[in-house]
Amino acid sequence: MADIPVITIDGPSGAGKGTVSKRVAQALHFHYLDSGALYRIVAHQAGRQKLQLDDERGLMQMIPELDIRFHIVKGAGSEPVTRIHVNQEDVTQEIYTEDCGQQASSIAVLHGVRSALLGVQRDFAKPP
Repeated sequence: MADIPVITIDGPSGAGKGTVSKRVAQALHFHYLDSGALYRIVAHQAGRQKLQLDDERGLMQMIPELDIRFHIVKGAGSEPVTRIHVNQEDVTQEIYTEDCGQQASSIAVLHGVRSALLGVQRDFAKPP
C-alpha cells in the first residue's frame, strides 16, 4: 500500500486554519477532515439517540455507525465552505451551535471516545 500524504494544520482559534486547510485540500485534490467537528458530530448524534454525554460505552458503540462526509463547496465569495453530512443528512448548521460546542468539549475528555474517533480519522486517510 502506498504512503498516503497527510497535512495537518494547528494553531490558535481564529487564525485561519480552516480557510487555509480547505484551500490546500482543493488545490491538491486531497480529502478534507475537520477533526474538531467530529466531536461536535458525536455530541449532536448522542442527543438524537438520547444518549447521555457521560455514557462512554454507548458513545463508543455509536461512532462506527456514523457515515460522516465533509464536502467543500464554493461559498458566497472566494471562501470555501464545508458542508458536513452524517448518514446522508446535512448537519452543518446544527453542529456549530454554542450548545453543541459545549457538549463536544464534555465528551472530548472521554478516552474511549477519543480512541474511537482516532479510528474514524484514520479511515479518512485515502489517496488524493
